[in-house]
Amino acid sequence: MPVVDSSIWQEFIIGDLFEVKTSRTYAVRELEEITVGDEETINYVVRTKFNNGIKYRVHNTNELVVCPAGTISFGAENSVFFYQDEDYVVGRDVAYVDTQHLSRKVCLFLTAVLNTLTNRYSYDWGMFPSLVVRETISLPVRESGEPDWAYMEQYVEDLAFQSEKRMEKLTAPQPASEKLDISQWCSFRIEELFYRPTLKFIAGRKLNRPLDLSEFRDAEFDLPLVNAKLGNNGIMYYGRAHEWDSISNSICVVQNGASSVGSVYYHAEPTGVLGDAYLIRPFAGDLPMGTMQFLTAILHAAIKPRFSYDDKATWERVKLVEIKLPAKADRQPEWDYMESYIANVQNSVEQRMETVDDS
Repeated sequence: MPVVDSSIWQEFIIGDLFEVKTSRTYAVRELEEITVGDEETINYVVRTKFNNGIKYRVHNTNELVVCPAGTISFGAENSVFFYQDEDYVVGRDVAYVDTQHLSRKVCLFLTAVLNTLTNRYSYDWGMFPSLVVRETISLPVRESGEPDWAYMEQYVEDLAFQSEKRMEKLTAPQPASEKLDISQWCSFRIEELFYRPTLKFIAGRKLNRPLDLSEFRDAEFDLPLVNAKLGNNGIMYYGRAHEWDSISNSICVVQNGASSVGSVYYHAEPTGVLGDAYLIRPFAGDLPMGTMQFLTAILHAAIKPRFSYDDKATWERVKLVEIKLPAKADRQPEWDYMESYIANVQNSVEQRMETVDDS
């Protein structure tokens, strides 16, 4: 869709348009997480930038004080606005903009506009309700000077239509790609190519999990820490960078966890280890990102199916696993080939994505 011309939009004070409300907050220990299907559940919204602010679903009792569906939630720290389709309960320092009287599409438009404010706030300068109500946002207006809700509704409807057309084009059947021939690749034990550095908590005291770890990244807790985590690159918590050993351009292997064991992730930035996972690096040194991504895919395919909760992917076991890689006659891995292969894959994807821009 064409770029929106907001030069003729009008500024409004948020507090003049909406009520910004708080609700009863709940700590994790006060709620019961539900991981299987249960009709009596409700979303638990916390101060995170991910998953629409939802930590997980919890048991919904009659005693819970809920925030209404059709509102826009936000957290004081890790400031992001999210539209909530369902009733929800909130954690510490989470509030909401009461938009129940507006349609879902208008609320999605407003959420995008509100998120233009978030870069003004930080962990040390939280986005609290008392500040939000005084903020100004620009909105399309009618001749009367009132917000043009109908325009916002139509804009989001048009955007959804265009997105659907692009997705149809993107998911259309593609010519079959040539199967990668690995018959001439060489076998290597993982320990021939990789080593596991020792990475620890180095603050000189015993780790205090409630005080030394955060589920959210901010200016204080700025170092990703890997653990037995499926998804999110194996990152479960964040620590203070000066209190942990860390390395960059590494590969994480998750050694434990019912569903996460054997997962392999690439980490370009500095990363530390909390536990139940470890980082490995190639003896070949700092290889380019594309090569590391190639290796990560190879390692994941070899490790993930081989280990389980009862047969954990410890380094002593994983290092003996064999993988196949393109190599020269002297068994030296073809690093350049791996890099160019990933570059070609990326180019192919980019070209395919460009085909949807004209939709």
